[in-house]
Amino acid sequence: MNQKSQCCARVSKSADVQSAGRLERRTGVRSSLSVSLLAAVAVGSLLGAGCGKGLTTATGSVTFDDEPVQQGTIQFESPNGKAPTAGGQIESGQYTVTGALEMLTGEKIVRIQAYRETGRKIPAGSPAPPGTMVDEIAPFIPAIYNNQSQLTVELAAGVVNQHDFDLSSKP
Repeated sequence: MNQKSQCCARVSKSADVQSAGRLERRTGVRSSLSVSLLAAVAVGSLLGAGCGKGLTTATGSVTFDDEPVQQGTIQFESPNGKAPTAGGQIESGQYTVTGALEMLTGEKIVRIQAYRETGRKIPAGSPAPPGTMVDEIAPFIPAIYNNQSQLTVELAAGVVNQHDFDLSSKP
């Protein structure tokens, strides 16, 4: 099995493990398949954080003014635009970009975006019924961390790249 096939097999096994886990929760029975798949995925994860030539995984935390970013997105983009951009969700101040979203190694520009409620209500608009009001949300991360990002990291192959971002409203 070549490296690309191994990587795809690991992602596929992960989905099988999730299915086996749902079956176990519903029935209370742990199947030998779920135990075998869990072991295979754990070993595969330990043997290589990234699989294939030049692929890697990134994980870490994101805070803004010393508070975890509750919900947002993070993207790792090639400075020259020649490699694909990869990204993922930020949840409760944590992110992991891996699996089907694996990315190429090297220098990356990091773009972080997040939105929060402003405390105002605004009309929902179509297709909601007239008069429906919803919470207004607005971006709160300064442009120097997203559209005009000055954040960069170096991603290495064969390791889990830990990068924490402590953002400030007064950069």
